[in-house]
Amino acid sequence: MAGSSNHRTSRIKNPVKPVAVFGAAPWITKAQLKRDVADRRKYDIRRQPNNFFLRRFSKERLQIIKDLIKNGFEPVLMVSNIDLVDKRVWRFCKIAKVVGARVLISKKETPYTGSWLRDAFSVIKGYRFVFPFDERLLGRRIGNKFYSYLGDGGSVVNIEDKFILVSKKTALSAINEINFLKRRGMIVFEMPPGLVTDFFRSQKAKKFKRHHHIDLFVNRIPGMKILVVDPIYYAANKRLVDEIAKVTGYKILQIPEKDRDYYPANFLDLGKGKIMMNRAARETAKLLEREGVEVVLTSVPLKGSSAIYGGLRCAVNLPKKSTQRIMESKQ
Repeated sequence: MAGSSNHRTSRIKNPVKPVAVFGAAPWITKAQLKRDVADRRKYDIRRQPNNFFLRRFSKERLQIIKDLIKNGFEPVLMVSNIDLVDKRVWRFCKIAKVVGARVLISKKETPYTGSWLRDAFSVIKGYRFVFPFDERLLGRRIGNKFYSYLGDGGSVVNIEDKFILVSKKTALSAINEINFLKRRGMIVFEMPPGLVTDFFRSQKAKKFKRHHHIDLFVNRIPGMKILVVDPIYYAANKRLVDEIAKVTGYKILQIPEKDRDYYPANFLDLGKGKIMMNRAARETAKLLEREGVEVVLTSVPLKGSSAIYGGLRCAVNLPKKSTQRIMESKQ
């Protein structure tokens, strides 16, 4: 009996924790810009967030790691040997390890090491869609893994593996994969881009720019059948959003105008009606709590992340698999 009791106790002490995967690299590494001429053309250095925002963003990611540990998750930090050349990355990994994250190092650069881990892969209806870091892989399928722009997770919102919201830009680039999902019973809604606040323009009046990552403007809470929608996005796409709510049976909850610059729709779904949300979006949190949603606010406001058009959901991916299988899928 004593042996049986000890066995049960050990199982309670060491439960299998859900994995939360992060990328170690900042938004764009200096090393990447130096070696890649195409990126130098694509990214105008003068328009990039300054060091203040990048430092703040890194501090916020560390705090998110701490918050997820408190909520029973195992944070895993992905980094490549190439990324570690950048001192900022090396320093971030060192601190994250002290905080309690596991650090997994890859010998080669992959999309799993960037800041926005949501945009490295998506899991839809049991199939894994990996962003094609090497465009020569685009369209290739290996078992249940596809190299597809559906891996750009910010442009995909999966509702109960029955419905999927996809940005129009991504849908045009992933026609074959979209048709593949449709043949397996998925109902696909193509979503237009939304408007983000452009903090990097010097004009006195607030300016906006279009962004195709729809998870900044619309997200779902499956356990509560709630669709959280940005007010400007809803006003511009009311007919489409109303149709989605009708087909899925979800209730629409609009974000208060006061909170929209913090992108509260970019929350992290922890399951069973529980979400983690940017602390800055307090009014949205109150609305959701009135609807019975359990809202866990981040320990610090994610203002640095918001300033570079991202949020909590962008920075973390919840793959529902062990860290060992994640590493195997990277090969």
